Amino acid sequence: MTPLQRKGDEYFLTDLILDLWIFPDDLDRDEFEKAVSSGLFPSSFEGDTRATLSGLKAEIEQGVFPKRYLF
Repeated sequence: MTPLQRKGDEYFLTDLILDLWIFPDDLDRDEFEKAVSSGLFPSSFEGDTRATLSGLKAEIEQGVFPKRYLF
């Protein structure tokens, strides 16, 4: 998801397909896999996304995420 943006009294963000909740489960994995297999993303993006997801899961398990990002 892109960072939350405020315009007047409204807030906007963009869903970037693969979601991660505050427990180590990722959502929309099927949507992400479909986008990858269809060629929607360059191969480097797929690798970077998987590495970032893995890193965030590790931070969740260690109790680092989301605390580090909230303040």
